Amino acid sequence: EAKQRLRFDYYIRKQAMDEFRPIQQVTLRGIHEKIADGLPNDVDFPEQGTPGGQLLRKLTKDVIQGYTRTMKQAISAYKYNSDASVRETYETLKLPPAPPTLAPPMFGKVSIPAHAYDDCKQFVADNHFSALREVLVTFKWLYDTWENVVAQTHFMDTDLATLELPCMLDDFAAVQKARCAALQDTLKNDWRRSFAEHLVDNVQDVHDFFQSNQAAYQAGPLWRLLKHAELRMASQLRQLVDASLESWLAYIGKYTASTETEGTGTDTSGKHPLLSVNLVVLEGKLEVQPSEQEMQTVMTQVVDEMVAATRTMQNVDADLMSLLHLEPRKVFNVGVADPLYADVDAKLQSACNRITDAISSAMRGPRELAKNFEVHAEIMQMETETFLADFVDKEPSLDEFIAKVREFHGIAKAVEDMSNDEEIFTLTKVNTKGAKETLVSKALELRNALMDQVVYEARVQNETVIERYESILKRIAQKPVNEAELAALKEFITKSKADVLGIMDEVDDIHRRLDALDEFGYAVPQEDIHLAWSTMEFPKKVDSAALECEMALEEDKVRMMERLALEKDKFEDLLVHFEAEVKRAKAFDNYETQESHCEEINSLQDQITEAKLKAADFNEREKVFGFMPTDYITLGVQEKELEPFFKLWNMISEFHTSQQEYLHGSFLELDGKAIQATVDGWWKDSFKLSKVLEEEHPGPSACAAKLREDTSAFRQHLPVIQSLASKALKERHWEALGEKLGDKIVPDEELTLQYLLDLNAGDHIEELQEVCVAAEKEYSLERTLANMKIEWGEVRYDVKEYKETGTFVVGGIDDIISLLDDHIVKTQTMRGSMFIGAIEDDAKAWEQQLKYAQHLIEEWLNCQKTWMYLEPIFSSEDIMRQLPTEARRFQGVDRLWRTVMTDTEQDPVFINQAALDKKLVENFKLANEKLDKIQKGLNDYLEVKRLYFPRFFFLSPDQLIEILSQSKEPRAVQPHLNKAFEGVNTVQFEDDLKITYMISSETERVKFIKIIDPESPANKGNVERWLDELEKSQWLSIRDEVERSRDEYPTLERTKWVVRWPAQVILLVSQIFWTQDVTREIQDNGTPGLERFAEASQEAINKIVFLVRGKLSKLDRKTIGALCVIDVHAVETIRTMVKAKVETIGDFEWISQLRYYWQEAWKDGQACKEGEPTAVARIVNARCLYGYEYLGNSMRLVITQLTDRCYRTMISAIDLLYGGAPEGPAGTGKTETVKDLSKAVAIQCVVFNCSDGLDYLAMAKFFKGLAGCGSWCCFDEFNRINVEVLSVIAQQI
Repeated sequence: EAKQRLRFDYYIRKQAMDEFRPIQQVTLRGIHEKIADGLPNDVDFPEQGTPGGQLLRKLTKDVIQGYTRTMKQAISAYKYNSDASVRETYETLKLPPAPPTLAPPMFGKVSIPAHAYDDCKQFVADNHFSALREVLVTFKWLYDTWENVVAQTHFMDTDLATLELPCMLDDFAAVQKARCAALQDTLKNDWRRSFAEHLVDNVQDVHDFFQSNQAAYQAGPLWRLLKHAELRMASQLRQLVDASLESWLAYIGKYTASTETEGTGTDTSGKHPLLSVNLVVLEGKLEVQPSEQEMQTVMTQVVDEMVAATRTMQNVDADLMSLLHLEPRKVFNVGVADPLYADVDAKLQSACNRITDAISSAMRGPRELAKNFEVHAEIMQMETETFLADFVDKEPSLDEFIAKVREFHGIAKAVEDMSNDEEIFTLTKVNTKGAKETLVSKALELRNALMDQVVYEARVQNETVIERYESILKRIAQKPVNEAELAALKEFITKSKADVLGIMDEVDDIHRRLDALDEFGYAVPQEDIHLAWSTMEFPKKVDSAALECEMALEEDKVRMMERLALEKDKFEDLLVHFEAEVKRAKAFDNYETQESHCEEINSLQDQITEAKLKAADFNEREKVFGFMPTDYITLGVQEKELEPFFKLWNMISEFHTSQQEYLHGSFLELDGKAIQATVDGWWKDSFKLSKVLEEEHPGPSACAAKLREDTSAFRQHLPVIQSLASKALKERHWEALGEKLGDKIVPDEELTLQYLLDLNAGDHIEELQEVCVAAEKEYSLERTLANMKIEWGEVRYDVKEYKETGTFVVGGIDDIISLLDDHIVKTQTMRGSMFIGAIEDDAKAWEQQLKYAQHLIEEWLNCQKTWMYLEPIFSSEDIMRQLPTEARRFQGVDRLWRTVMTDTEQDPVFINQAALDKKLVENFKLANEKLDKIQKGLNDYLEVKRLYFPRFFFLSPDQLIEILSQSKEPRAVQPHLNKAFEGVNTVQFEDDLKITYMISSETERVKFIKIIDPESPANKGNVERWLDELEKSQWLSIRDEVERSRDEYPTLERTKWVVRWPAQVILLVSQIFWTQDVTREIQDNGTPGLERFAEASQEAINKIVFLVRGKLSKLDRKTIGALCVIDVHAVETIRTMVKAKVETIGDFEWISQLRYYWQEAWKDGQACKEGEPTAVARIVNARCLYGYEYLGNSMRLVITQLTDRCYRTMISAIDLLYGGAPEGPAGTGKTETVKDLSKAVAIQCVVFNCSDGLDYLAMAKFFKGLAGCGSWCCFDEFNRINVEVLSVIAQQI
C-alpha cells in the first residue's frame, strides 16, 4: 500500500499544470491579511529577509503546493470517474482508485451534534429581522403585488388577441416586443419602485437609511434586510422567467408538433398555422421568406428580450442608501455567465436550442416543397439573351431546337401542376403563387425566345433567298456589250439552274421549321407567312427569264462576230503604217534637233504599246467565238528594232535638260552622289550605243559619240559638286571656302554651280576638300548624336498592368540596358574625336543624361523588384495590423510607385521619364532605403513566427507570408499544410471552423483526439498558434490510435484488424507484436520455435494475400501493400535467424534487426513524457523513441541487407547524438533510405538539396528549425557546399 501511495504521489506530481487555474494573488493576500489580523498589536507584519518573513514565505509555498496538489487530485479523480482510458492507466500503473463520487442525499439534512436548541431558537426569534411587524407587512405587500399584478402575466404573448392567424412574422415579433416592454415597465414601476417606497415607509422608524459609513452599514441589520429583500426579488424573477419560458416552449411546441401529414402540405389538425410565408425565387434559388433562420431568430430573440428585461431590475440599496453611493447590482444577473445563475443560463440556452430544433423540424415540409420547385430553378440562372446566343452558336438542328422548346414548355406545365397556390403546414402557410408565376414566366420567356428565334431565322433566310433570286433575275436581264460579257452571261445562266435547285431545298427546310411551331400554338406573323410563300414563285420566274435571255444571246453573238472582223481589217493597215514609221525613226542623225527626235520616237513607242494591247484584246474575243487566235508577230519585231534608238534619243534629251539644271539651278539642292551615278550611266551607255550602231546606222552612232564627249566634259565638274554640294557645310565652312577662292560665297538659293566654276573652284579642289572633309566629320558626329536622340525617342517601357493592383510595372528592360551601354560608349568615343569641338557641349550633356538614365534604371528595377515582392504581402489586413510601422513605410513607397507608374503609362518614352528635372533617381533611392528597412522588419516578424512554430523555418519566405497573410481565414491555410506536415494533405473544418480530422493525400482520415479551434481567442488571427496545437494533436491522436489498436489486436482476427485502423498504426502495432512474439519464441523454444513461427508468419501473409483478392477499397489495398513489404522482410529475417541457429535474445542476428517495443520512455518524446509507456525502436544497443508523426498511407521501401546496415548505422548515430553520412554512387537510394527510416520511427524528415550557392545564414535558419521542432534533415549532396561555408557550419553544429 505504501508503494501504491508513493506511485500515486509521483503520478499526481507529474500531471500537467495547464488544466486548472493557479491560486490567485487575491486569495494569498486574503490569507496574509488574516495573519496580520491575528498578530498582537505590538508585533509588526513579517518583513522580507527576516526570520519571520522566511517562515511566512515557506508557509505560503506550502499553501500553493497544497492547493496545486488538491486541484490535480480533483481533476485526476474526475478523469478517473469519466474516462475509461484513465482507469486503464491507473490499473496499468497500479495506482489506488479514486474515491467514488458520492450520490447527493435525498434530503438536505446533516447530522448535528447535541446543543442548546431552545436557546438558539430564542436567539433567532429575538434577532431575526422577521420579528419586526413592519418588515412582515412590507414583504406581505411584495408577495401580494407579485401574485396579483405580475405573476398573472408572462413576458411572451401567447394569446395574440390583436392578430389574425396566420400572421406575418414582423407583426408577430412586434406583438412579442410590445408585451415584453409592457411587463418590463410593470416590473420597474409597479413592483420594484413601489416595493422600495413601501419598505422605506414601513421600516424607516426602525432602520436608518441615511448612514454614511459603508462598513457600519454592511455590518448592521439593514444590510441583511436589504440583502434578504434582494434574494426574495431574485427568486420571484426566477419564477417569472421559468413560467414564461415554459409557456413559450409549450406555445411553440403547439405549432411545431409533428403530424402524420407533416411535409405533405396538408394539415389535418384543424388548426390555423401560426405564420404566413411566401415561396420566392431569389438569385436563381427557391427560398421561403421569411427564412427559417429569421423565424428561429425571432422566436429565440423573444427569450433574449426577456433576459434583457430582467437584467434591468437592480437592487434597491443604491436608491435607498443615497449617502453611501453604492454601485447598483443586477437582481437577477442572467445571461452573462454568472456562476450563481449557471442553471438558469443553461435552461435558457436549452430552451433556445429546443426552439431552434422545433422550428427546423416544423420547416421540413416547406423545405421539401422548396426542394421540389428547386428542380426547375436552374432556368432562373439563364439570361434569355445569353442563353439564346450560346444555343444558336452551337448551330442546332431543327430537332434540337424543337426538343429545347418542348423542354421549357414542359417545365412551365410541371410548375403549374406541382402544388396548390397555398400549402398549409403546422407552423406556416406557404404562398407558392408568386414563385410559380416567376418560374412559369421564365420558362415561357425562354420557350418563346426560342420560337421567336426560329421565326427570325426563317425571316432572314427568306429575305436572303429572295435577294438571291432577284440577283439572279437582275444578272440575267443585263445585256452584254462585248464578247467577254456574252461568255460570262452564258456561263452564269448555266450555273444559276443548279443554284435554283439548292435554293428550293433551303426553302423547303424553312417551311419545315415554321410548321414545327404549330405543336405549341405559336402564331406566326402574317408578314412572315406571306414572305415564306412568296419564295415558292421565284423558280418559275428564273426559268422563264433564262430561256428568253438565251435566245437573245444567240442574236448578239452573230452581231459581235461581224464587228470583230471589221476591226481586224483596220488593224492590219495600222501594222503596215508602223513599219514605215520605225524605218524613218532609225534614220534620225541630227544631234542639234534632239528634242523633236525624242518626241517623235516616244510617240511611236506609245502607239506600238497600245497596238499590242489591242492585239491581245482581239485574241480574247476570238476565244469567245471558238476561233484560233491571230498571231501579230510583227509588232514585237518593230518594238525591238526601235529600242536602241528610243534609248539613245531619250538619253541625249535627259542630259541636255539635266545639265542646265545642274549648272544654273540652286547649288544647295544638288545631290552629288546621285548626279555622279546618273552622269556615269549616260557616259557608259553612250559609248556602248555608238559601237552597236556604228556599222548599220552611222548617223545615230555619231550622235551617241557626241553625247559621250559632252558627258566627259561635264564629268570634270563632278569633284566640285561632290565636295561642295553637302549638307555638312555650315556657315563657317562656306566662309573658309570663300577665303580659299578669293571671293565671298553666300550659301543661299542664288548660289549655282556655274558661279563656283567661274571662281575656278575646280583648280582649288584639293584645298576645298580639306574644308569639306572636316565638315563631313563634324556632320557625321552631329548626325550620330541626333540619331541617338531620335532612337531614344522611340524607346519605350513595356508598361503592363500588374495583376489586380490598379497600377503597372515596366518590362522590356534588357533592350534598354543594352542600348544604354552601347550609347554611353558611343558618346564617350565621340567626345574623344578631334572634330567634336562644334558640338562638345551637347555631347557632354547627352552623356550626363545617359548616365543619369543608367542610374535611374538600376534604382527603378530594384524598387520594382522589391515592390512586387512586398505588395501582395501588405495587401493583407493581417500583415498591415501586425506590422504597422512597416505598413506605413510601404504605403509611402506605394504612393510614389503608383504616381510614377501612372505618369509612365501615359508617357512610356524612357528618355522622357529619365529627365533630370523629375528627380526620379533621388526619389527611388529614398524609396529603396525604405524598402530595405521594411524587408528587415518583415524578416524580424517572420523570425518571431518561425520561433513559435519552428516548422516555418523549412518554408520559403514567400510561402510563409502567403500563410500569414490569410490568417483570418483558416481554410486558406489548407493548400500549405503538407509543406509543414508531410503526411497531412488537408484537414476537415466543421461549420464552426473547428478542425476535427486530418486527411492524407491518399484520402485516409484520422480523427484528432483534441479538437483544434482556430477561432478561439488565443488562436484567432495567429495561424502559428493553432498549427502548433495541430502538430501536438496529431502526435497525440496517432498515439491514441496506436494504443487502442494495440489493445484490439489480440482480440480480433488479423485480416479483419488490418482494415480497421490507419496504415501507419497497423504497421507499427504489427511490428510491436512481431517483436514480442519472436522474443517469446526465442526465449521459450529457441531455433525450433523460430521455424514454427516462420511457417505461421508465412501463413499469415497468405491470408493477407487472399484478402487482397477480395473487394477492398483503394486505401485498404495500399495499406496491405505496405504491410506485405514489412511482413515479407520479417519472414526472411526469421529464416535467416533459423539458419544462424539463434538461441538467445542476445544473439547478434536478432539484436541487429529493427525491433519495436512498448515500454517506458527514458526521456520526454513528441507524444509522451518520461516514464510513460510508448513505442520504442531498437537496433543492437541503440534506441529511438517513436515520434508519432502522421505519415499518411504511404508505401515503404523493400528492405534489403544494405537497408538494414544503413538503419543500424543511422539509429546508432541518432542514439549517440551524432549525424550520419551515407555515401555511394548517385541513384543508389541513400536519400530514400534515410526518409524510409524516418517513416519507420515516425519522425519528420526534411530533404534539402545543397548547392555551392548555400551560405551559412541559410544553414543557420535550417538548424534553428531542426532544433526547434526535433525533426530530421537529410542534406543531399552536402559535399557541394563551399569549404569556407562548411567550416562555419561545423561551428554552428
